[in-house]
Amino acid sequence: MKQTGPSDVDLSLTGETELPLLKQNYKRLYDAWFPANPAIFKRLKSEITKDQGANSKSLVIDLKSDFALFSHCLKQLAEFIKAEKKEFLDPAEIFSNDFRDRLSSILHLPLSSLSTHAMESASELQASCHSRALVSATTSEFIAECYQIDKEMAFTTAILRQLGRTLIAWNYPRIFEQAMSSSSGNPDAHLNRMLGFSPTLLGIRIARQWQLIPEIRASMGDLQAARLCERKEQGAQNVTTLVKICEIGEMFSEAALSTSNSTESFEQWEKARGAIKNEIGEANFLRLQEKLSISLSDYELLAPISFQNTNLMAPGRKGASQLSSLDSSGRVSNAYINRLSSPLKEMLSELYASIDFEIASKANVDRLVKVIIPAAGFSSGCIYLFDPESRSLFPRLTVGSSTRKDFSPVSNIFLNDDIVARGYRSVVPVTALSTRPDGNQIFEISGLLGVNEKAGVLRLIALLPSGADKESLFILPFKAIRQALSDSLTLF
Repeated sequence: MKQTGPSDVDLSLTGETELPLLKQNYKRLYDAWFPANPAIFKRLKSEITKDQGANSKSLVIDLKSDFALFSHCLKQLAEFIKAEKKEFLDPAEIFSNDFRDRLSSILHLPLSSLSTHAMESASELQASCHSRALVSATTSEFIAECYQIDKEMAFTTAILRQLGRTLIAWNYPRIFEQAMSSSSGNPDAHLNRMLGFSPTLLGIRIARQWQLIPEIRASMGDLQAARLCERKEQGAQNVTTLVKICEIGEMFSEAALSTSNSTESFEQWEKARGAIKNEIGEANFLRLQEKLSISLSDYELLAPISFQNTNLMAPGRKGASQLSSLDSSGRVSNAYINRLSSPLKEMLSELYASIDFEIASKANVDRLVKVIIPAAGFSSGCIYLFDPESRSLFPRLTVGSSTRKDFSPVSNIFLNDDIVARGYRSVVPVTALSTRPDGNQIFEISGLLGVNEKAGVLRLIALLPSGADKESLFILPFKAIRQALSDSLTLF
């Protein structure tokens, strides 16, 4: 794939001559870039190769989960814009009619051709750049609709505000590490002193090369683009709003991915969660948290220690939202039970009266598997346990009419797209919907057992009635049952 050369655009960034060291190092940075996640690349390639009619919505979701692949689509569009002699590139054009063809052309390249680096060799700091960009961009996309700002523009702006840092992290790893651990509290200023240019200027330089619309470039800090926006009706106001949205997303990302156990860290997390909920509402916040957890599971293997101990990925940590909490009488209760309908609510309440949180109970597990889960509407299912030696999940106990022969072991769980593997990688349940030949829909859901211990997966299957609400009918009961099973097994 031909790449636009760094000398093809005006070198002026702020009305002055481009900084000499940025000009000197730009081509190397641009050519080396940063790597794509192999799990996402493989999944997209498989989906687009096997099924030419694959769901474009699913492709878009996966593309937005990978900073490198998304940026390569922007690179391609930039070349098209230049060839067509168009003035500006609107990110909404990424998902236009030829989106599949454009994505397919990238996926048919060797993964190694997209960057001189490999994601498998990522340090925790490098992996965190990708996760922080993903969290801030996805959050900004959710918030944008509340402000009547185009969500594609918000997503692109938020992710490109992280572009300079990510490139420096991969291409100047030692300097980046020094900056992030600097006592100055301002890593960008440290990078500017060490490199002779800041992450912001590097990002603006690329955004100009790609001829992105002025609103995006101005929101990245490009003063020249800001002056262009001032000449447009509502232009300056749109930039102000866009910057506000991105800053909220960045604040949430910083708090959500913090691994600190300090009181200050937890207070910032609660403040960030409250701010997002005020913007998008409780229901949308739960959707956002679930989407982020699933997307970030593709990166968890790259930096498992830091991911498993973040506020977002480990809701069982001190200070984060607990799945089990104390009721008014001081006993431990399942936070989901009160939201259930009868008789499931009473059945689980009775179960908790017999749970000893220090001793696992086979009787309670049997009661869940033989009585409570079928009563919740699940016709079959299986409890899988994780084997650390083979790094695989093995079926151990079945639900309803199913037998162990109906379920196979799941290996290669950190790259496997199987619903059980995905459930293990995510702290929120993963769902799938399929249609039988008779037209009936089958609903599947899987979820991790033991947020901190990661002992296994609960997978349940049900027939979905026509027009049914999956959240109230199956997802909420599943969350309550999964927590009850974890508590019965003393998994935390």
